[in-house]
Amino acid sequence: LHRWKLAGMTKDDIGYLSDVDELFTRDFLRAMQLCDVPQFTSEGKNGKDGHNNCVAPKVYGLVAIFEGSPMCVSSEEIYHPALMIGECIEGIRD
Repeated sequence: LHRWKLAGMTKDDIGYLSDVDELFTRDFLRAMQLCDVPQFTSEGKNGKDGHNNCVAPKVYGLVAIFEGSPMCVSSEEIYHPALMIGECIEGIRD
């Protein structure tokens, strides 16, 4: 969070939370910038609050886990990485 502030993050920027081996594709990240993402808008469609006053301001990825090789897929599911709108990050929106 401190580094995001130093970098000049604003309420309209998107924070990317992940481990080093968890990546979204470039196309997905570009779509997050250009498309109307309900979790990133204060006002959702039809007048409804998009992120519900910052109660649910994240977009998560679902990660497949491979244990040792691509032939050993785990049944465990992890929801990483995540994207969050700056408007809902304490210290950025203030």
